[in-house]
Amino acid sequence: MTKRKLLAVTGYCGFHLKGSQIQSKVPYNHTIEGILVNKLFKEKLIKEINYNDPKKLHLQRSSRTDKGVHALSNLFSIKIESNIDKGNEQEVNYFLENLRQALNEDEDGILIEKKYGEKVIANPKFKVFHLALTSKRHDIRSSCLWRGYEYVIPVDILINLFLRNNQFKERLKRLCEEANLSEDSLNLLSIPNHTIFPIIEERELMKLTNIITLKLNHTLSQMEGHHSFANFTNIEKENCLEKDIEINEEEEEENEESTIVKNTTKQQQTIDKKRFLKYQRTIFHCYAKPFVIHNNLSNTLSIRVKLAGNGFLYNQIRKMVSLAVLHLIIPECFDQEYIEFALKSNQDLFVPTAPGESLILTRASLEDSELDNEIMYYCRDQQIEYKNNVLYPMILNTYRSVLDESWERYFKFVENNVSILRDQKEKIRKEAIAFIEKTREEVKDIREKELTKKRNILNDGELLPERALPKGYKLHFYSKFRLFPNSGPCAKLFTTLEEWIINKKIDLTNDYSYYDRIVFEEGLLRPSESRVDDEL
Repeated sequence: MTKRKLLAVTGYCGFHLKGSQIQSKVPYNHTIEGILVNKLFKEKLIKEINYNDPKKLHLQRSSRTDKGVHALSNLFSIKIESNIDKGNEQEVNYFLENLRQALNEDEDGILIEKKYGEKVIANPKFKVFHLALTSKRHDIRSSCLWRGYEYVIPVDILINLFLRNNQFKERLKRLCEEANLSEDSLNLLSIPNHTIFPIIEERELMKLTNIITLKLNHTLSQMEGHHSFANFTNIEKENCLEKDIEINEEEEEENEESTIVKNTTKQQQTIDKKRFLKYQRTIFHCYAKPFVIHNNLSNTLSIRVKLAGNGFLYNQIRKMVSLAVLHLIIPECFDQEYIEFALKSNQDLFVPTAPGESLILTRASLEDSELDNEIMYYCRDQQIEYKNNVLYPMILNTYRSVLDESWERYFKFVENNVSILRDQKEKIRKEAIAFIEKTREEVKDIREKELTKKRNILNDGELLPERALPKGYKLHFYSKFRLFPNSGPCAKLFTTLEEWIINKKIDLTNDYSYYDRIVFEEGLLRPSESRVDDEL
């Protein structure tokens, strides 16, 4: 038997499971990796001695998903034992397709005992979209160029949050007035209702949803670009993940309580420079769109938050979405200053964590363009079908009560601590403003000096083309046009702009909008090339 490295592109429903990663004190079938290992062991592709010691399997994943989080495209690589002749393409394809069908055989629900003895049934709907054999040296995690996520929020959940007290109700009323809703719709919206779609005219509800989406995008758009997300993760757990140390998913809620207490009682609120830089991430796009999810049981008007970045910290996306939702509903606490302090300052500021059950990992794009294109070719249509026919119905119907309970716990926690969170912001206000202003001036000064230096080198005829564009423009371009570093038109477009700068056909400037106009005026980017694949 020869060791082979198998790559599996998978999808799954995360309700009640303990996350994707195998954990020593958790049964295998309570995690996605454990389910995959069990299935491969059943097919006699894993030896028993290795089955009992997962480290020997060299198991890797493109992304680690938390408890309750779902996936359309999580990639796992694992060593298997097989006599397959890797040089025989026909034999390899036959082996992989038969294995894929075997791994996709339906299984019964999994009985899981929760922390306080409650027993629930998990139905992961585990699906393998594609299998491939890769080189033994292939590192799936480090070769992942960017990751995409989708966060689904049913509109009636947001409306019911507004109806929790009179102050929130008044805010909802103002949004309705801004959307020009009829008097009848206003009256219907005043009563909490989980099936709001059938009782209010779709056109009326969509007008309100468009206004809510606009407000959410005000916050979400500020998170695009390169930022330190030190305030958007749990530092202790993030450090554990970096060192490949197990974390206990069950401690999450208690951890929220303890973190907020620590933040309000400790004297030193400053994030040290090393940590501030360590948790910098690049967000290519972050935006919300209304979407009607159709299925056999009902139509659900939802808001989908689409995100893509070069990497995400533990709970980062859930905190990003949370801040946008809280700015919408409780802006007197989570105001514009709160957003800026959390995102741009070096001060510790607690951001609550939104429920994980609304989150779907939708894309893991690889540096290996040939393998990445192969995955898209074989998987995209399957993944779209899986999301529409499996994940959406599971999230919005089958496990809707779980989703409602999670949002109830989340917002109750926020309500109980809103005064503490407001005081925390005021406590760091002076230092946060000073740091943001200082950083803004430093960045401006650095860019001006860099521009002057580049112009001098350009005049001397020694400027290298790859250094011609201003630092930061490419990232701005990805966000503005919703493209990625490995998107087809990007490399050619940047090369053209760089050549024109070197030949002095266009100016060398720090004004990003100048280059944006050139992109449009010269037809360097067709409208069809500038869009995100919303289906995934």
